[in-house]
Amino acid sequence: MNQRKVLLPLIIVVVVTASDVYAQTGTDNIDMESAADVSLVLAALQESLSSLGVGVEDITSMLLLLSDDVNTADARIAALESEISQITNGENAATLLTITTQIDDMNAQVSDIRTQLGLFQGTIYSPATGNGNDSSPDPPVQSYARTEVVFDAPLATEAAGDTLNLVRDNAMHGIVMPRINGWLQEDISPELNNAPLIFRHLTLLTNAAFDAVAPYHPTAVGAYSRMDQRPGSESETNLLPNTAVMYASYRTMLEFAPHRADEWRSMMTDYGLDPDDESGLGLDCNITHQLSSPVEIGNHAAECVLDARHDDGFNHFGGEIIQPFGDTTGYRPVNAPNILVDPSRWSPLIVTNHDDEFVLQQFVTPQWANTETFSNFDQRSIRVPPPLDSNHRNADAYQAQADEVVSLRAALTGEDKIITEFFDNKLRELIHHPALKNIDDVVEYVQLEFLLNMAKFDAGTVIWQEKHRYDAVRPITAIHYLYDNDLVPIGIDANGDTIMVPGNDWQSYLQTADHPEYPSATTCFCAAYAESWRLYTGTDDIRTYVNGDSVIPGYQATLPAGSSLIEPGITPLYDVHVTFDTWSDYEHSCAASRVISGTHFWPAVEASVDTCNVVANTAFAYWEMLIHGYAPLREPAVGLDRDHLLNGSSWTGY
Repeated sequence: MNQRKVLLPLIIVVVVTASDVYAQTGTDNIDMESAADVSLVLAALQESLSSLGVGVEDITSMLLLLSDDVNTADARIAALESEISQITNGENAATLLTITTQIDDMNAQVSDIRTQLGLFQGTIYSPATGNGNDSSPDPPVQSYARTEVVFDAPLATEAAGDTLNLVRDNAMHGIVMPRINGWLQEDISPELNNAPLIFRHLTLLTNAAFDAVAPYHPTAVGAYSRMDQRPGSESETNLLPNTAVMYASYRTMLEFAPHRADEWRSMMTDYGLDPDDESGLGLDCNITHQLSSPVEIGNHAAECVLDARHDDGFNHFGGEIIQPFGDTTGYRPVNAPNILVDPSRWSPLIVTNHDDEFVLQQFVTPQWANTETFSNFDQRSIRVPPPLDSNHRNADAYQAQADEVVSLRAALTGEDKIITEFFDNKLRELIHHPALKNIDDVVEYVQLEFLLNMAKFDAGTVIWQEKHRYDAVRPITAIHYLYDNDLVPIGIDANGDTIMVPGNDWQSYLQTADHPEYPSATTCFCAAYAESWRLYTGTDDIRTYVNGDSVIPGYQATLPAGSSLIEPGITPLYDVHVTFDTWSDYEHSCAASRVISGTHFWPAVEASVDTCNVVANTAFAYWEMLIHGYAPLREPAVGLDRDHLLNGSSWTGY
């Protein structure tokens, strides 16, 4: 053991130092005699290891006893750098290649050892099994120590049109997200409440970015691509991971919106990146590649993800007959706007769109229920019980839950209203969550964003499956059916008097969404998001963000006076400050907002919280497999067959 105690720290220092020197030294200036000396040292070390019968498991266990030796590594590294730096004036590149191959093999083992010792610096997050105390397992994500590098680029801000430092800053948050969010709001969902399309695009985008940064993480693998890990030195700044993310995002965004190609090209050229560089495209996604260029890595990652998800059941890209995102299930509502066949079932409404045009609602993307999940679980295995109170034959319960919604809707204050709008915005987290958007390490940020989006998207497959199965009535339809011309309260006027309207004129505060009521989708997405953070951090507490001497709440928002989209310039009368200290608070506030706004009954939000917490756990388990490198390479995704539970009679008997 004494012999090992002296030998092993020396191996770490020699290998790490040699690797760092090689990364900084060209292959054209090698001194043959010095190279031979280094080769002898390596051979002697390997022979000593072999004679001692030392394997990586032995090294790992012994290193736990060698912290003092590791702490002196910097001094030894400095001494060895002085010697190895003499390798500067030969021409035998082949000799160096032999040496560095040996170094790479040994360095891969040493990298694992150093990781286990906790030598990476940064914020430590406990995984799902952790409880926030000192005995928690090692974190699934490593935050690297960053090196200050002078780079000739302007500094970053959050606005999409501003510039950012690719070496220090986070390109995914500072460059890509503002542009994709702007496009989503302009072309896809002006009110930012079309959850299926918003989460579809964000999950594909962050999956491509996740696969692109996997080679820059010590252990991670991509979901749909496999590339060898890059040396740790390439992740000491954000430059190379940022570049890979930019190319992965560019290729993905071109697929999303080719008509905005000029905008996406400018995103690249503004930072000196060539949008026409197609390195890495056309490679086989079924095998592992040794790619060194971040351009190749980003392009390959995006191509593999897009190809794999092309026919996953969501109908993202359309077909010969059905347009992109069009219904492939053949869904037909039982009711029509003016013909109520079954008061227990969903009835499409005639509503105004963002152009103030009247349109007839259609069940948006019912095929989401048949889409293969990103976290590779079968949504048919997760079910929710029927919404018995929404069965009009259960008359007392049906009446009671409608009365409750009418009462809550009538009592809404300006603060209540703006908070319901806040939760209706499906992109709110990117705006109001400092603990997320202030993650500087682009690798960590991308990995976390993929987890959060994957959990929400996959939860949506379950919710849409059950929405389709129960096809449950919305409050607005039930209230019109129950009250007809009888007066009901809908609000309070400026004098404090109750405003009354005929029951068949009653409206929810938020516009009722274009899909059946049960379970609640928005509540589900909040629950999946909250549970993912609980698993990631190992606590229900929302972590604070430290900015200089200030400690900022981990989740806060200021909703300005008059900022309402529904009652602009009027609601709220004053700035509303929203702060959540725990994810349970966030989750419950989100659920309540759907009921008080008049868009859901309580059973719908209660079912969603429980169900989508379960989905988030499933997504997190798969995500951890990707992070730790033992998730198998996924085959191209394939849509599910029609839910067999739709083949029987309706739950209401029709």
